[in-house]
Parts: sequence; C-alpha cells; structure tokens
Amino acid sequence: MDDLFRVTVRHVGPGVCEVRVARELDVATAPGLRDALGQAMVGCRQVTIDLAGVEFCDCCGLSVLLAAARTARADGAEIHLRAVPHAVSRLLRLFDTVGAFTIEPPDHPGSDRQAVTT
Repeated sequence: MDDLFRVTVRHVGPGVCEVRVARELDVATAPGLRDALGQAMVGCRQVTIDLAGVEFCDCCGLSVLLAAARTARADGAEIHLRAVPHAVSRLLRLFDTVGAFTIEPPDHPGSDRQAVTT
C-alpha cells in the first residue's frame, strides 16, 4: 500500500496536530487515513490535514474526512484542511460539504516539527 498512500502525523504544539496525506484517498487507503486521524485526534483540539500531496480522492476518502470532522466537532475540537488539491475541492463542492471544514492556505516550508509516521 506504500505505493498508493502515505500519511504522517506531526505534533506541532500542545493540543495541535498536523496530518500530511499523499497519493490516493480511496476505498483501499481510507482505513489507513481513518486510523491516522484517530491517532491525531487523541489529545488534540485542532487537527490540520495537509492534502497537498493527494493526487486522487473518491467518495470513501471524502467520507473519512467528513467522519473526522463530525467526531471532532462532537468532541469540541476542529478539523482544518490545508493545500486542498483540485481532486478534493471538486468533491467538497459537488457534495456541498465545504462548510464542514476550515480551509487553510498551504503550509510554509522550513518548519521544525516532530513526526510520527503511520
């Protein structure tokens, strides 16, 4: 599955995590994203999902993102999306889900963060 999907969870501060996703979000990789987001949301009040490396996203990938947003909201936390590629923004528009997330601009290179890869 490494050829299809990569995800990295980074703790960037107290209660703040960043999840970087690359390659494909689909029925085969959705469970890996679900696990990574579950790990990130433990003890974090804000989780930013950086999607800059996503090349493809289907409804299963979108479903995982929406489920994470619902779970976070129910727990008083927030899910932010950063560097949303066309593959994902199109799905957000088609399914009228843009309001489910806070959309951030792309991350700036050179930040020093501790990474945990799943």
